[in-house]
Amino acid sequence: MSFKKFILLCCFLALSFQKIQGCTGIIQKAENGDWVYSRTMEFGVDMMSFDLFFIPRGLYYDPPSWLKQPSAAWTTKYAYVGFGPFGLPSLVDGLNEKGLAAGAFFFPGWAQYQKVDSKEQSKAVSNIDFVSWVLGNFSTVAEAREALKNTKVVGIVFEPWKMVPPIHYIVTDKTGDRIVVEYVDGNQRIYDAPIGTITNAPTYDWHSLNARNYIGLKALNNPSIAINGKQLAQFSQGSGAIGLPGDFTSPSRFIRASFLNQVVLAKKDGQEQVERAFKILNQFDIPKGAVRAMDKGKEKYEETQWTSASDLSNSRYYFHTNTSRMIRFIDLKSLDLDAKEIKSISVDTPETFVDITSSIR
Repeated sequence: MSFKKFILLCCFLALSFQKIQGCTGIIQKAENGDWVYSRTMEFGVDMMSFDLFFIPRGLYYDPPSWLKQPSAAWTTKYAYVGFGPFGLPSLVDGLNEKGLAAGAFFFPGWAQYQKVDSKEQSKAVSNIDFVSWVLGNFSTVAEAREALKNTKVVGIVFEPWKMVPPIHYIVTDKTGDRIVVEYVDGNQRIYDAPIGTITNAPTYDWHSLNARNYIGLKALNNPSIAINGKQLAQFSQGSGAIGLPGDFTSPSRFIRASFLNQVVLAKKDGQEQVERAFKILNQFDIPKGAVRAMDKGKEKYEETQWTSASDLSNSRYYFHTNTSRMIRFIDLKSLDLDAKEIKSISVDTPETFVDITSSIR
């Protein structure tokens, strides 16, 4: 590669990172063997709104006409719950009744989907329906991986944005099996994900390779050292993690999430592990104004809209939002999984402040 091409590539990478919507996902195992998948969703509120959806078994899904690309229809085999944008049951994150979870993560600069013709419509799934297709049709990662051998994922213009959303995906189940699925240069790439972390661009193999730059990070404090007879000790706790990146770019978040995911102690079971997952992902909250981009001369602000945690072993979907830190959950085992229609609820409730002054008078 020539020096000029190298400089152009570096500029491209930098510009791509600046455009990233900063979602972060982690997968954890509790002491009793329960698995929890959790993630954040970062987007400007003026760019994206979300509702919580429940999709029962046995519903026929026919892609809307505005997709303008051939895409398969299917009948949901498994019920599932999760977040969908703009009032659409095309989920970006969710959990099904069998303990399979899937999530979509922004992937700008790299996502390029497969091409199909009308004869291949029955083997095609749109990129915005990928999560719903996985949750509605499969009970394990192994099943989804096998189906992907004969399935093409096509990029469609998402009408609210007038563009093809660049996305890659994570799929995981209650055995701890997990894969990252990407479409680059029109080709499907499926990665095992032993680190248990996902963020955004660039590609997953790049993030995995970059992690080698940080193998010296540790939770244990560094010991004091002597230089020319003078003893030098750490200033404070946490010296073992000096060098841990703290900015909001996706490469830095991948390293920070991977580090915390490895060193934070596991809890007793799935419910307690969910609590711990939220505490880890609190480290990735983006308050409005901390990340800005210019769009047609105007500043756009990115912020954390919601954080979710799927207890894969116990079929519970937990979340809190940017308007309420109260953790709420949906228990799939308590729902009518054979209901006849899709249900959706708004989760944009105001934060509740509780006055406890009287209790200490």
